[in-house]
Formats: sequence, C-alpha cells, structure tokens
Amino acid sequence: QLVARSAGFDATLPQRLRLVQEMDPEMTIYGEETLEQHMNLPLLPSRVAAISLTVFGAITLALAAIGIYAVMAFAVSRRTREIGIRMAIGARPSQIAWMIGRRALWLVGSSSLVGAGLAILAAGQLSPVLIGVNPWDPGVHLFGLLLIAAIAFAACWRPAHQAASLDPNQSLRRD
Repeated sequence: QLVARSAGFDATLPQRLRLVQEMDPEMTIYGEETLEQHMNLPLLPSRVAAISLTVFGAITLALAAIGIYAVMAFAVSRRTREIGIRMAIGARPSQIAWMIGRRALWLVGSSSLVGAGLAILAAGQLSPVLIGVNPWDPGVHLFGLLLIAAIAFAACWRPAHQAASLDPNQSLRRD
C-alpha cells in the first residue's frame, strides 16, 4: 500500500520495482509482473471454457432460429391450400398471421418449458465453470427464455407474413 500511495496507481511496473528497491535494497524481487499478469495462466482453463460456452451458445441460438424458421416455413407451405380457402371465404390477413403465430407460439412455448427444465437440471453441472454467476439465478433463466422468444418471433415473422400475403386465387390453383 505504501508503494501504491507513493508511486501512484498509474505508475508502471518498472517504476514500482525501482521504488521497492529504493525502500529496501536488500529485498530480492522474483517474477516481476502484476497480479493480473500472474493470474493469467491459472485462469486460462476457465477463460477457454467460458469462451467455448459462449461460442457454442451463439451457434445453438443460430441453429434454433434456423430450425424454427424452417419448421414454420414448411408448415406454411404445407397449408397453402388451406390458407387460400380461408382467405377466399373471407379471412383477413391478420387472422391468417395469428393462425400461423399461434402455432409458432405453441411450438416455442412447449419447447421453452422443456428447455428451461433441462437448463435448471444442468445448472449444477456448470457451476464449476461459472465465476461470479449463480447458475440457479432466475434472472439469468428468464433472460434466456426472453432471448429465445425474441429469436423465435423474428424467425416466425416472415412465414406468417408470407402466409398473410398469399393470393387466394394462386394458392387454390397450385398443386
């Protein structure tokens, strides 16, 4: 603390070492590095694990978005004739979009509940890797659910919009 006060917190490592040598010339200094530099190697496995989990999580979110989009686009393409009939008998585009959105909501909601249950069960296994984060924190789990919901909404918007903008004449003549 004396060194920090007299040299200032912004003093470089060589300046601090010189100051320590001036205070006690008999003192031998080994490993001239800051605490942060000293802790880099022991914390490397944790950092690699955290970066790996982040990358795999991002890939998982991208695959989830692609999967949700593919399922919804396939469902819309399979129901093109039904959507055309509904629109021909007077369904508004907003009703068609809500019909597709309801299906997406059911898919995302049920899979999110299963995923949340599995995440809570797996939280204990990840606790050694997590530093400064409680694996059972409800805020973290809620954030994950909201993130998945936002990604699902973005992935479902285009198929629902395409279904709502179908021309009934062309969809009934298809196939």
